[in-house]
Order: sequence, then structure tokens, then C-alpha cells
Amino acid sequence: MAQYALPPGAVRRRAVFGLLDRDGWAWATLKALFWFLLIIFLMGYVPDRAYYLTVSPTVDLGFNAISPINLCPAENKNLPCPAPVGAVIPWEQSPETLNLPGGGRAGAGTFTSGETIYLIGGRTSSGTVANVLTTTVFEGNLTAWTEGSALPEPRSDFAIVTLTGVPYVIGGKDAGGAAVDTVFKGTIDNGKLTG
Repeated sequence: MAQYALPPGAVRRRAVFGLLDRDGWAWATLKALFWFLLIIFLMGYVPDRAYYLTVSPTVDLGFNAISPINLCPAENKNLPCPAPVGAVIPWEQSPETLNLPGGGRAGAGTFTSGETIYLIGGRTSSGTVANVLTTTVFEGNLTAWTEGSALPEPRSDFAIVTLTGVPYVIGGKDAGGAAVDTVFKGTIDNGKLTG
């Protein structure tokens, strides 16, 4: 193939500070790559970040950088934001108003009926008890514990089951620590344990 000279007065055009021929494949490839990346950035990355800016509590720029916006709730403590699916928010100490009356309790049983939680029997520092404590859930929080209908006899370390909402206290230990074979059945009236 014959190589023709430029006509008189013509100047060969150059690009990139004279490194590339403006009519060559290298310059065409570089331009195509630039436009390809710009289109991906403008039609993919920017709308994606704009979406997360409107719906997510944080905005991650995708460069392993510190997120410039963090609207995570304070109760998330040291969890990443947003918290991973299924993550457990760290436990917090309850206010003193929710402490169990009469001190701690071990070997007790619990069951729920509607929005009421029942703590039945167990051992306290003064011995095995028969009393039942109740609390209700109000707007996602517990209310103060109150006395409920007591067991016929003190029990601890028993099994508790509910069948169609009716609680059964099975076996366990009596006030002297001896194993017992009795079963107590609770009475539910309008969602409340009455006996």
C-alpha cells in the first residue's frame, strides 16, 4: 500500500500533547473508553448513590472511605450502620423501676398471655416462693411489676407449658428443695391469670 504525503500546507493533527495521532486507533480507543466510563458513572453510580441518599441512614461512597452521613439511632451502639439483618442490638440495663420486687429470683418460670408477662414461683434470697409477678408491654416497654394470683404452694425449677393459652406448672421443687410430682393449672379470664 502506497504512503501518500500530506498536501502542501497541511499539518497532521495530534492529541494528548502530541502523543497520539488524532486519526489513529489509540486515540479512538481512549475516547471510547472515556465515554463508556462516563456513561456508567452518570447512569449507574450517581443514581444508585442518590437512591441510598434518600432511603438509607448512611451513605457509603464505595471507596472504603468513612461514610459522610450517619443517621443511625444511638441505641445501635457499636453495630455497623445500617445494622446487618438479624443483628441483635446490645443489651441495656433496665431502669430501677423494672427491677423485680423482693430482689432477684432463680428457678422461676414465665409465660405470656396477650400483652401480659407472668413470672411464676422460683427461689429468692429468702427461700422458695409461690407468688406470681406480672408486667405488661406498653408501647414496646415493660411496666412496673405487680403481684398476681399466687400458686397454691411454693415451687421452683419446674416446667411450665401453655396449652390453648392455659398455663400448667409441672413438677419442680417445693420450699424444702424436695422434688414434687404435682401439676398446677392456671385459670385465664379475659386474658388475665386469675388463679
